[in-house]
Amino acid sequence: MDSKLSRWCEGLLEVGWLTAVIAIPLFFNIHSDRVFEPDKLTLLRSIAVVMALAWLVKWIEQRGWQDLSWLRWRAPNAVWRTPLVLPVAALVVIYLLSALLSVTPQASWAGSYQRLQGTYTTLSYIVIFALTAATLRTRAQVRRVVTAVIITSIPVAFYGVLQHFDLDPLPWGGDVTRRVAGHMGNAIFIAAYLIMAVPLTLGRIVDAFSNILGDEDLSLADVLRASIYIFTLAIQLLTIYWSGSRGPLLALAGGLFAFTLVLLVSLRNAAAGAAARRAFQPRDALPALLLLLPALAALLLSNAVRQAVSPLAAFAFFMGVVALSVLAIFVLLALRRGWRWLWLGWILLTAFVGGWLVLFNAPAARTAVLEQTPLLGGVFQTHAAWRELPTIGSYGRMLDPTQTIGREKSNRVRVLIWEGVIELISPHAPLAFPDGSVDPFNFWRPLIGYGPESMYVAYNRYYPPELATVEARNASPDRAHNETFDALVITGLLGFLAWQALYLTVFYVGFRYLGVVRSRRDRGVLVGVWVGGALLGAGLSFTLFDPIYLGVAIPTGVIAGLALYLVYYALFTRPAAGDEEGDDAQPFAADRLLMNALVAAVLAHYIEIHFGIAIAATRLHFFVYLALILALAHLLPRLR
Repeated sequence: MDSKLSRWCEGLLEVGWLTAVIAIPLFFNIHSDRVFEPDKLTLLRSIAVVMALAWLVKWIEQRGWQDLSWLRWRAPNAVWRTPLVLPVAALVVIYLLSALLSVTPQASWAGSYQRLQGTYTTLSYIVIFALTAATLRTRAQVRRVVTAVIITSIPVAFYGVLQHFDLDPLPWGGDVTRRVAGHMGNAIFIAAYLIMAVPLTLGRIVDAFSNILGDEDLSLADVLRASIYIFTLAIQLLTIYWSGSRGPLLALAGGLFAFTLVLLVSLRNAAAGAAARRAFQPRDALPALLLLLPALAALLLSNAVRQAVSPLAAFAFFMGVVALSVLAIFVLLALRRGWRWLWLGWILLTAFVGGWLVLFNAPAARTAVLEQTPLLGGVFQTHAAWRELPTIGSYGRMLDPTQTIGREKSNRVRVLIWEGVIELISPHAPLAFPDGSVDPFNFWRPLIGYGPESMYVAYNRYYPPELATVEARNASPDRAHNETFDALVITGLLGFLAWQALYLTVFYVGFRYLGVVRSRRDRGVLVGVWVGGALLGAGLSFTLFDPIYLGVAIPTGVIAGLALYLVYYALFTRPAAGDEEGDDAQPFAADRLLMNALVAAVLAHYIEIHFGIAIAATRLHFFVYLALILALAHLLPRLR
């Protein structure tokens, strides 16, 4: 029986994880020299220490040492049998090893002055994950965490709105009206944080509307709840857009694609009647194709609108029609119409927008000849005009690595940094230390890396001279702005594989709970498309493009593989006849919507960190979301 002290410790643990998800995004200190990241992480590490002490007191009070069977490998209650535990444990071992053998051991353990993201910080994230997962025991606790995440995002997003309208009372060194930075101090960082809150907010909106449409008597509480969440979602999306950050916006699109597709396929599978369970037939595609026609027509007519009005009006016309097509899917969903084919309409519409974005980024030199062709020529002429528009035009130059001015300067900076990273992670002569000695572990560096927070030191020998002409001459990169390269530099191949195993396990656990993975064959297909996509991306980088794009090619292959798996799931997965209590029996169940939102948020985070940097708020939310996924899929069902 739990004592008063152990219950007090449990309460302190819950206060710890709730304080972390609230305080870390909001906290910054204008009187501090670094203001943002190191201060946030100092607070986070303190919270992790308090949580660890509370757990230790509870463990001692309950005489936990008397039963350590959960540590035995083959025990039925072994912690190692719990999903996510092994890849997280592997990360712990690899970070400790990499820090021990680091070229800068002190910075690798404590963290650098610039970021403070050392091994101590990584272990703090993991402590919060482990203790949250170990003490989450009720759905009320899960709801409190999710509510805390959503409520915290409101002041963060609202502060971005104030900055956009030049109402910020604080003085900033840069222009934060054109690209808002908010509580994170960086436009990319605030967008990266908000894209992890958007899917959870959207899940709550769907849940509220499900209650409104499902109840015979309209509930004022559900209407108010839906209105508040819609307002929250609106300011979240506005702030993301006003951040002017392309990577997070595209990452959010990827997460929302997965969220919506899983929801629509679940609705199809839950629809009554044998028609929902029959195999896909070509005639099912006809209404889905009709849903795509307005967007296609708008693209073809955009040239006429451009000539009659302006390029901006043409872009607004095209995107407006696309937005209405997306809205039509959700309207039909709410009206309970077209559940058999809405999922296909969503896939086709997403593929169309993705194809348009690739076409929008096609080099002008290659499309100049096509501008003279009938019908399609007007589309390419319109694209050329759109690339000259402020903000909008930057989305048409995302693949241009040559620009050294304007928004596209960041593309060139990344490419130059990656040139040095490729040399750094390749076999080379040992690095020399200031005292004249050389790196004794040089042979093992590709495997174990140079240590957390070590890139700032190790990179200097391979600094490309051109980088000094694009960025400040005294700016030595401490991050590659790509999670794959960062992992390979700081923890080597072992760390990269551990991170990939962790992400793959997260998607497997989430998809299995949602019914997206139902059998061993499905599991094999998921692992196959993940590994195959990564290998294909790496192979194309070395053969058709350039090794410097390896860090982008691998995750691009993985993301394409995940998208392919979701399409495979949509096309070929059907519930068995008479299966009325299966995974899709209640597609609007609160736990199911939450799991779908968590997986979408993790997917958005995975995409974003391959174009940016994992910061205190996003890394914390990633590990908290892992704890929530573990609780929903593994822990709470066992407590029923």
